[in-house]
Amino acid sequence: MTNATNQPSTTDPRPAFAAAAEVAAHAIDQVRSEHLALPTPCDQMTVGELLSHLIMVVGRVAAAGRGDD
Repeated sequence: MTNATNQPSTTDPRPAFAAAAEVAAHAIDQVRSEHLALPTPCDQMTVGELLSHLIMVVGRVAAAGRGDD
């Protein structure tokens, strides 16, 4: 992320990520096994595939936070 001067932003992204994770967790908590095969607004993705994608993203963010490659 950059600011108006095209310099890297020094804003800590963790609070925004935590807020987004809280909203996602609430939505995920509502999903039942019979929902997994249903479509989503994301073309070509079922509810189950979208959940798998979210899990992958959280794992990558955690790895980046640890400094993993």
